Amino acid sequence: MNERGETNDEKKKEKQQEPVNIEDASYVRKRKRKDNKEEKKNKGFDNENISTDEDLNHNYNNNYNNDYNNNYNNDTDNIGDYGDEPEYYQNETMYRPMRKKRKKFFNLFNIFNWIKKKNVNMPSKEIECISDASFLNFNNVLCKNFGAKVLFVTDESISLSENLMNTDKLGWITRRRRDVGHEWLILRLKFPCIIYGIELDFDNMEDDICPHLSIEVVENYKIDDIIKEEEFIITETEEKSHNVFKKDSYNFLESYKIDKSISDLLENEKTPWMELLQADCVDFLTCVKKKKVYFFEVNDSSLFKPWTHIRINLYPDGGLNNIKFYGEFISLFKKHTILSKQKIFLNKPENGCTLIYYKCNDTHKGHPKYLIDSYQIEGFCTKRLVDRPPIILRTLASNSINNVAIFKFGVRGIIENFTIDIGEYKMDHPEAIQIYLLDCFDILTLDLFEQQKIFEEDEKLENPKIDWFQLPLYKINTLQKKSFYNFNLLERNYTVMDPDGGISQVNVIGTVLTT
Repeated sequence: MNERGETNDEKKKEKQQEPVNIEDASYVRKRKRKDNKEEKKNKGFDNENISTDEDLNHNYNNNYNNDYNNNYNNDTDNIGDYGDEPEYYQNETMYRPMRKKRKKFFNLFNIFNWIKKKNVNMPSKEIECISDASFLNFNNVLCKNFGAKVLFVTDESISLSENLMNTDKLGWITRRRRDVGHEWLILRLKFPCIIYGIELDFDNMEDDICPHLSIEVVENYKIDDIIKEEEFIITETEEKSHNVFKKDSYNFLESYKIDKSISDLLENEKTPWMELLQADCVDFLTCVKKKKVYFFEVNDSSLFKPWTHIRINLYPDGGLNNIKFYGEFISLFKKHTILSKQKIFLNKPENGCTLIYYKCNDTHKGHPKYLIDSYQIEGFCTKRLVDRPPIILRTLASNSINNVAIFKFGVRGIIENFTIDIGEYKMDHPEAIQIYLLDCFDILTLDLFEQQKIFEEDEKLENPKIDWFQLPLYKINTLQKKSFYNFNLLERNYTVMDPDGGISQVNVIGTVLTT
């Protein structure tokens, strides 16, 4: 008997009625799991999916999770000899085993986020501000004027795929895909091109926009023969037409046959498709009301190679209004052209000429890169000077106002003459044009972004380090639409328009020295 007058038997009985100590919670969990395990074994469940104390951090399958939670939410039937559950156990979250989230299935569209978290170098990155898109100075290599064309397309029932290269027409719109697969097309470039930037335009595509798309590139001209041969078999025509594809729509089996033939060819040639734009870089469907034009800069320097074909994949269908690829053409001058000293236009885009850098007060019409494009007759024109004097007492050409454009030739050449065409700017021409030349072979080994950075930094210096060869100042003759400028010097072109005005074309005629 103790101080309170209780006997040992009464003390033991009172002790048995006390609630279970919280330290025994693990034993309760073990007992409940053991009972559930035996019950599931009788039902035929796989025992490997039953969690134990040693593998609580493993994922549960769906069958086990549902059944486990149902059993766990029952009253105290499976507690055993411990009687009713104490009040402090009524909240199951206090002692329910912690489970990790199930591993997600990495399909085509969530694999992008996983790669991004792993800090893997992405082929292209989106440019939010258009002023940061320095590649816009380069030529649009996907242009009909430069010989680009659609080689094959799975469907163009609503709107033609060729409209992708035409800004005046509604772009490419496909059917609503009902069978297996997705819509895609292959574009062929007339000359091999290095691509530095991409522009996607979804204007007027609110109801037909594609949710996702990807872009792939490859260098292999044998794709043309494969598509012509397969198309000839599918259509069963007697003659192969100049246009490769003749049907507005192909089913899955027909398009897969052509796709498989191309894949086998590229695998044998060891020239696989290289991804230029990820499939899940942007969800265009959700962003269509906020943004309609997207700019992407090629971020992987290993992709700065010549490409001959471009593949655009729409997932699964939809439309795209316009697409542009900014880059440079790789000149393919044959050896006899150099030996025979054949005269060519050294500053044409198809011969590899590209605008590297420009600086102007304010653009009024066109763009400086149109000065070398024979198909852009509008050329380039600036606005009138805002701070021009009320009465002109001296020539403005002596002022320090300069509009500069730097062009890179595709080859090293010997310049024989310049042709300056003012076109329709007879009353808006500049006072004078200053031309500089440079021959620096080391700079040509760099990509366009690096060359652009060199000239941009040099122009910001008070005393530029690059030693340009200055030609005499040339004043525009208003009586002549075309003026000729004769010289016999080497390659890079630096044109200064002073003080303002417009020019339609600047042509540099010469012979190829080296490629």
